[in-house]
Amino acid sequence: NTFDDSIGKACQKDLARAVKFFTGIKDFMGIKFEFDTISGKRYNKKNLEKGIENLSKAGPNDIIVFYYSGHGFRQKGDTRRPPYIDLRPNYTDNPNNFNSMALADIYQIISAMPARLKLVLSDCCNDLSKTYNAKAKPPGNTKGNLAWSTQNCADLFLNAKRASILATAAEPGQLATCNDNFGGFFSYSFLNAVENQLNYFKSGPTWEKIIADTKTNTKWMADHTYCPVAENPKKHCYQI
Repeated sequence: NTFDDSIGKACQKDLARAVKFFTGIKDFMGIKFEFDTISGKRYNKKNLEKGIENLSKAGPNDIIVFYYSGHGFRQKGDTRRPPYIDLRPNYTDNPNNFNSMALADIYQIISAMPARLKLVLSDCCNDLSKTYNAKAKPPGNTKGNLAWSTQNCADLFLNAKRASILATAAEPGQLATCNDNFGGFFSYSFLNAVENQLNYFKSGPTWEKIIADTKTNTKWMADHTYCPVAENPKKHCYQI
């Protein structure tokens, strides 16, 4: 949701980094890459549903990545762990339960597609309240793909064992944290964890290791950041 007043700048950072990262994967591995971004004026439920439907064109050797950065919330009565993603361009629109999709439903649709690897990622809150934007100093830049291993890339993205993976920024009742300088803590940590597993000096990369590293690093970033909560300006963030 790049037009949102509170998190739009962070979402723009997330969008640019995700496209750049997966374009780098494509270039390094020499595979084709097509993507669609549903943001700005295109940001609504109808366009997202159409975009998900278009993913069904993927074949058995393809890779699908669904990535969301924006507001998220919990729907009362739904006990599933993943959040709902809020698809209102702004908060003056109709209530979010009419303009949202359950990430669990999106995952169910995509995981049933015949692609080799399916990643469903969301960087959003998983609470009943509105999110806020934490401020923190930007972490160091990633190292780029100069030290990537072709074998590690193949093990993760072209593995003969088919996989569907769902990863989201926050557990039920938690907020996701972001920063205008570098985007969401979860997004930043996830892409860095993938990059770390692709390193030439690593061996036996797995998505389980990536998720574990993402969880550890996101929690560390949140624990070392003060969130601008009016009633307690020195309250630590709480994520993962």
